[in-house]
Amino acid sequence: MVASLDLTCLSSVSLFLRKGEKEIEGLTDRVIPRRLGPKRASKIRKLFNLGKEDDVRKYVVRREIPSKKEGKKPKTKAPKIQRLVTPVRLQRKRHREAVIKRRMAKSKAEAAEYAKLLAKRNREKRDAIASRKSARASAKLSAKLSAKDVASSASSSASSSESASKKTKKATGSDKEAKKASSSSSPKVGAAQKASRSSPKVRSAAKVTTPKEARTKSKK
Repeated sequence: MVASLDLTCLSSVSLFLRKGEKEIEGLTDRVIPRRLGPKRASKIRKLFNLGKEDDVRKYVVRREIPSKKEGKKPKTKAPKIQRLVTPVRLQRKRHREAVIKRRMAKSKAEAAEYAKLLAKRNREKRDAIASRKSARASAKLSAKLSAKDVASSASSSASSSESASKKTKKATGSDKEAKKASSSSSPKVGAAQKASRSSPKVRSAAKVTTPKEARTKSKK
């Protein structure tokens, strides 16, 4: 082995490849018992080659502790076995599994109820939107129909006024024709009427004659 002078400590491991003819004092001439045994259940089974049916607690390595007082028996200590499967452990495992199953069932039921409520809310929302759309469409349609009615009423009133004006024109034309015909059939009457219209003083004088004048006219 090669080492430098600046090392303060050196960890070396000695390996024995084969045993010699003589024993080495303090090293190979005595057997030191193992103070502590394995603590895990699977390692105890592996050490003693046990099966699943064997009780691991009977094969735990125990150590003796001498008593401080004279005349008393020495005490023994054993490690607490880890990962030991007991009925209580199995019962707790079953309880945990049952709790998990109950939680899963509860969460599934709550999820289904929430899905139903959400579907109901979405359906109500869609119905409200559809009702609003239909109301808007009906309002637009009614507005269009009212506009059409107003236009048709205006056109009908215009046509009625035109027909009335045409009728009045026809009536005035017929009156004029009748007047012309009457004037052509009685020209003398028309002349007399014109003369009477042209001499209003004479008519007024004839009307205003006194009774004395009438008597004198009758005597003559």
